[in-house]
Amino acid sequence: MPRSPIATVQAQLEAYNARNIDAFLATFAHDAQVIDQDTGELRCQGHDAIRARYGAQFIEHPHQRSHVISRHAVGTFVADLEYITGNTSRPDVHLIATYRVRQGLIDRMWLTPRLDSPAMREHEHPLTNSPTR
Repeated sequence: MPRSPIATVQAQLEAYNARNIDAFLATFAHDAQVIDQDTGELRCQGHDAIRARYGAQFIEHPHQRSHVISRHAVGTFVADLEYITGNTSRPDVHLIATYRVRQGLIDRMWLTPRLDSPAMREHEHPLTNSPTR
């Protein structure tokens, strides 16, 4: 029986934090897509592209970690508010990662821009209809 969506996303997070590219890839479908939530831009697709993108990141930033602030799951979707630390080329950031899990594998991962980025400051807060900053 395949892992639940929450268990799959947790395994992905643990592999990410361990900087273990093989375990990280094992949580993704072979044709998985990583998509920019704000623009809809396809950042990478498939194991080879995901390995190239994240493998390089794991080497360049060995102390980078994702800390889940909150996690919500509905059906095959899991959304995490994450705090990313340890990247030496930029400040620590918050972001939202949304995963769609099918048959125990992530087939889509949508990432917001950094929540403290100028792009996000331009968006209106959903409760106040005013800029987020």
